[in-house]
Amino acid sequence: MSTQAAVLADSIEFYHDEGGLMTSKKDLLAAIKENICGKVTRVLVQESVEVYPIPGFGAVEIGYHRL
Repeated sequence: MSTQAAVLADSIEFYHDEGGLMTSKKDLLAAIKENICGKVTRVLVQESVEVYPIPGFGAVEIGYHRL
């Protein structure tokens, strides 16, 4: 969790497809710890990765995982 906290910006904006927008780093770290740590293992299906640029902002990346 300390590594995760170090790489996330204090001004993070995270959008989850089911939970919606989260803008609190503290809340995001708590959600990761509660819902992911030690509970989820995902393996990326490499051929499924798609990246779509958002001009002047960044990009959106999607892909499929197998559990």
